[in-house]
Amino acid sequence: MHWLGGFIADLPTPFDDDDRVDWPAFETLCEHQIRSGATAIVVGETMGEDSTLGRDEHEEIVAAAVDIARGRVAVIAGAGSNATSQALELTTMAEAAGADAIFPEAMSSREMFEEFAKRVSGVPLLANMTEFGKTPYFTASEFEAMGYRMVIWPVSSLRVANKAQQNLFAAIKRDGGAHKVVDQMQTRAELYATIGLHDYEALDASIVQTIIPETISQR
Repeated sequence: MHWLGGFIADLPTPFDDDDRVDWPAFETLCEHQIRSGATAIVVGETMGEDSTLGRDEHEEIVAAAVDIARGRVAVIAGAGSNATSQALELTTMAEAAGADAIFPEAMSSREMFEEFAKRVSGVPLLANMTEFGKTPYFTASEFEAMGYRMVIWPVSSLRVANKAQQNLFAAIKRDGGAHKVVDQMQTRAELYATIGLHDYEALDASIVQTIIPETISQR
């Protein structure tokens, strides 16, 4: 699964004014992400579509994504449902349509994860480890033992960052400044090391300024 080395775009399903899938818009979304360098796209999942789309709509979306991708990127198909049997049906359909991986959703116990993985063969499974939802907290090793080859923590960094900002503003209000939370901040040196700033500076210094040649008079 070399495509895990790039970025994966999670796409919404666009609808037109008649409540039908807007296929031109869907193709545009897919192509935009592919041209932008995505190595995989997720369809039929982003906005809860996996449990609200009709079966035919879901099948058509996965098939359309596979057709648009034409092997340029991987296609991960959502297959969540409130019923395990329906999720398995969506998985079978998505695999037949050519999906490279399956993203089951809303499973609420270890037994559900294990049973789902046992009944799916071949296609890799992606687990969604989001906090404050239905899924209990499992580690990457635990998911691997249950049969899942990929795990995402989709909003963990955002939640940690939001909490840190909340603590910062509380400190400013309480102390009249941020001086008491400096030890919790990323230093300038740490930031520069993280983004490789000095490497970019060295690159800038190595680039010779372009010289515009004098033009020959045209008669």
